[in-house]
Amino acid sequence: MKNITKFLSIILISVLAISISTTVFAGAFLNASEFDNVDKATNVTDMVKTSAETTISVLRIGGVTIAVVMLLAVAMKYMLSSAGDRADIKKHAIAYVVGAVVLFGATNIIAAIISFTEQVVK
Repeated sequence: MKNITKFLSIILISVLAISISTTVFAGAFLNASEFDNVDKATNVTDMVKTSAETTISVLRIGGVTIAVVMLLAVAMKYMLSSAGDRADIKKHAIAYVVGAVVLFGATNIIAAIISFTEQVVK
């Protein structure tokens, strides 16, 4: 049994070493002449703009998702609790609701700022 374990571990390590050390030749598919006549400032500006838009949209979607899941959890907790526990949940639920409103408001303010700056730049 000990020999089988050693043999399998050697095979596993060798397979991992082979899979890690593979080489990719992507240079053959690129044509360098395509990049000669491109305005570099425009490309950098476009890259920054698209990356910022992507980051902000991911943050907005994440924020809205967190707020909705948070409100669903509080609502389910409220519906499944007894009458005595509902009063305690109501006390703490106000903080959750205020947090969700702030989160929704922040994401919408970010969206408004983005749309305003896009209109000003154009």
